[in-house]
Amino acid sequence: MDVSKSEKLDGEKLVQAVVSLSGLPERDAHDELDRILELSGTSTGELTLEGLRAAMLAYLETLAPPPDEIFDEDALTSPEPDAAQ
Repeated sequence: MDVSKSEKLDGEKLVQAVVSLSGLPERDAHDELDRILELSGTSTGELTLEGLRAAMLAYLETLAPPPDEIFDEDALTSPEPDAAQ
């Protein structure tokens, strides 16, 4: 399914496109997407592409901490040369 066409995708059509393109077993993908939408407060019937983006961003943020919590900036800087050498 080519979602780059001008055909308007929203609601159940959008859900079906995501499920189909996921490559996952359809029932599993549909169940997980329904759960993600429910957690974001969005129903399938009112889903838009922008709503899907927001729901997926919120979902991804639950999977990993923000980058500033992963990387210690001090650990990424080069150590100062030892003055005694």
